[in-house]
Amino acid sequence: MKTLLRGHLKKKLAEFATQRLSNAATRPTIITITGSVGKTGTKEAIATALGKEDVLVSEGNYNTAFGVPLTILGLKGGGGSFSEWKRILAEAKEIAETPWEDVPKYLVLELAVDHPGDMEELREIVTPDIAVITPIPNMPVHGKFFPSAEELAEEKGKMIKNVAEGTAFLAGSEPLTTALARGTGMKTLTYGMATGDDVQMTEPELLIDERGPYGLSGKVVLDGATVPMRLNRVIAPTQFLAAGVALAVANAAGQNPVEVLARLEDWEPPQRRMQLKRTVEGMAIIDDTYNASPVAVRAALNFMKEFPVLGRRIAVLGDMRELDSAIEEQAHTEVGKLAASSVDLLIAVGERRSWLADAANKAGGEAREAEDKEAVARELAALELTKEDAVLFKASRAIGLDEV
Repeated sequence: MKTLLRGHLKKKLAEFATQRLSNAATRPTIITITGSVGKTGTKEAIATALGKEDVLVSEGNYNTAFGVPLTILGLKGGGGSFSEWKRILAEAKEIAETPWEDVPKYLVLELAVDHPGDMEELREIVTPDIAVITPIPNMPVHGKFFPSAEELAEEKGKMIKNVAEGTAFLAGSEPLTTALARGTGMKTLTYGMATGDDVQMTEPELLIDERGPYGLSGKVVLDGATVPMRLNRVIAPTQFLAAGVALAVANAAGQNPVEVLARLEDWEPPQRRMQLKRTVEGMAIIDDTYNASPVAVRAALNFMKEFPVLGRRIAVLGDMRELDSAIEEQAHTEVGKLAASSVDLLIAVGERRSWLADAANKAGGEAREAEDKEAVARELAALELTKEDAVLFKASRAIGLDEV
């Protein structure tokens, strides 16, 4: 019964969202984002680049066949309450049947894929004018329902498949992503840090003041011109790429690059995604606790390896819980091994902590185990941290490292 109700609800929301778009006084430019790494950050950077007052952007995890139509309808979900969903459907029907007068200039939507068929459902609701596909590595990031990375990429690629016109920006670093250019009528451009990318980000450098790093500067090669880009509130290379492609998207939408760059200067990354925080004493904390995948953890560790500190680099890493059981141990072992050469100390937490810690110790690093977040707090307290140290927190959300 729940499955039938869920299917009916999803179908009606899609119908009402489609109806609202058809009743719009003017058609918004539809910008969609998918991929496996950095989707949400890219979405938020694009919304900032376009000028948020002109943008309707999907919030949080409103990136599914439920969340996308709710975004278009301007509604929130009803959780597990049948009566609340009944009320929402009635309101959605009324909204859909009313002419949409205050139409945003841009509709910016993140489109997520968890199961086969997800993207096809989303494409029945929206067709992009501008699309971004972030890196899809040759390994499912959260791939329990896809036998291979190729099949995951194929499903995500349906976002632009058979779209007759528009512009699509594809992460140039991953062959699985660039291969998706086949089968679309959209103009496809690659973006990244390689010389051959159509939109190239170059020379990223940390901005540093008396407290330490606080931002990034670099350059973007766009339409044959090189423009400087300054980001006062982001520190990670992945965020640099997100801002760079956001500039390219805004340019494709006809925005003035000078105004776009000014907006991006103070763009803040989404909460708990490579977010730089500081203690009262000034110690750097890298809060990347939103979730964890092998690709994202490796990127965070590589960042920590180069992060300038006078003291110790410490990584608190926990379980990556959304992996297929066939690759779980190998993925945690590889991350632990990388930690040995990236940080001075690894604190491994969660049920899979021994895989992380054992691999780090065997690789010549120093690692300790903590059963839970309370044990992590005790380990950190015992270290007598100073403002010259830096600590990275990274794990699946269920571990609760954001509460340490």
